[in-house]
Amino acid sequence: MADCLPDRLHPMSAQYLRYFLDGTWNVEQFLRWFHMPNSSYLPVAQCVLHRLGEEWTPPWPPPRTLPSEPPDAAV
Repeated sequence: MADCLPDRLHPMSAQYLRYFLDGTWNVEQFLRWFHMPNSSYLPVAQCVLHRLGEEWTPPWPPPRTLPSEPPDAAV
């Protein structure tokens, strides 16, 4: 899979890739958000999925839960 990734992966895309690989995000979330910092990452996401293969499943349960909403700005 490392051959799919650019030499310098945008930090947000790197975080999104970790969310996907650790099971926090599903395939749909990964495909939706991974390329957001850089639209040239669309084929990178497809390459990652291809390298992992159809039989790959993330670990379950995920090691952490993301908040469903941003924290309340009012203090």
